[in-house]
Amino acid sequence: MKHSLLALIGAVLFSLSIPLQASAGPARIGEGIFYGLFDSQGVIPECTHPKLEAKIRKRFRRHTDPKVLERGLVIEAIDHIAESRYDIGNPSPLARRYCHARAHFNDDRTRTLYYFVEESTGFVGIRWNVEFCIRGLDPWRVYDGRCRVARPQ
Repeated sequence: MKHSLLALIGAVLFSLSIPLQASAGPARIGEGIFYGLFDSQGVIPECTHPKLEAKIRKRFRRHTDPKVLERGLVIEAIDHIAESRYDIGNPSPLARRYCHARAHFNDDRTRTLYYFVEESTGFVGIRWNVEFCIRGLDPWRVYDGRCRVARPQ
């Protein structure tokens, strides 16, 4: 018991002594700090991955407050999806993929959707998570003016 505790402490101290390499430019797939540990694909998903669109639509529907936003506002379609940047070390060592797209709503308007996918930020730090902002639909400026936080800087 005592030896296994000492071995665990030694392993943790050794892993902390290894310096993290922050990339100055765009990262290559598979360079993330926890690459492959928990993600069955080993990488965060591409911007066009169907699970991203489904998660964005579901969360928008769940978090839309009818007193603040238009009543019954729903994302009907997402298109013109493009990656803005994929990097590591800006500002965190985790891999992050920035994307943008056009979101079509049931009020016949099209708005710009910005989102980013980050590794190891899902439930209890396992798997990836997506955060998004729709330009013009962030009344409390959670993502700053014009969704600045959800876009690459």
